[in-house]
Amino acid sequence: MASPAVGNRTSRRFLTYAVQTPDVAHATVARALPGTGRFAVLAALCVAMCAPALADNTRAPSRPAPEAASMSHRDATAATQVDDEGARLSVQLTLLAADTVEIRYRLHNDGAVPLLVFDRGDRRAVLTGRQAAGAIGTPTFEHAGDGDVTLRHAARSLPDSPTGPTLPATPLARRLDAGDALEGTFRFQIPGASPRRLRWCLGVAPLADEDGLLPDGESAGLWRAGAAAVARQRLLCTPWFEVSTARFEDR
Repeated sequence: MASPAVGNRTSRRFLTYAVQTPDVAHATVARALPGTGRFAVLAALCVAMCAPALADNTRAPSRPAPEAASMSHRDATAATQVDDEGARLSVQLTLLAADTVEIRYRLHNDGAVPLLVFDRGDRRAVLTGRQAAGAIGTPTFEHAGDGDVTLRHAARSLPDSPTGPTLPATPLARRLDAGDALEGTFRFQIPGASPRRLRWCLGVAPLADEDGLLPDGESAGLWRAGAAAVARQRLLCTPWFEVSTARFEDR
């Protein structure tokens, strides 16, 4: 039987062996503790060193990483630019839902004459309360078949007959002087089937002396455009926006 002094020395040695690698600890114990007592120490050492591994195996299994979310409609955003005879239109289109679009735009007049910009609806819509005075008008839309939809902010032709409507839909326009720029944003929910492709067109016309514009009393800063200005209107249209890829097509 080992004396108490020997037992204390053995305990101190055991503490140092526990921090060694298993192979080194086994060899060291075999040299330091001859005889059958070494088997008890080895058993204790094995329990001490294997306990962390056993504890790791009892931990709850980790949860698998969630799959990457699919592209949201908010991510379906693309930008494009249209240049035409001194008018430079920058457009950012965002698909908010399968049938809802948000369009932000900035129009630069790089030409030498003022432009009339037909994005403010018409006077009849303002007077009947369908449109707030000075606000961007509701675009017209056209389903062209095969999922193609065109949105337009443009002036519509006025009737020439004196028997036309008592309150004609006289187009309202903003005047954009040479070198200036204007910005706008609107959202629109497309009626009917969700589009496969869509585009937006903005009507502009060069201002001429014979237009005889009248300021609109209900919408400050806007002008009533006559038939002559409407006849000179041209459309600035974006390329087609592919809904499936959230990209504008190349022209």
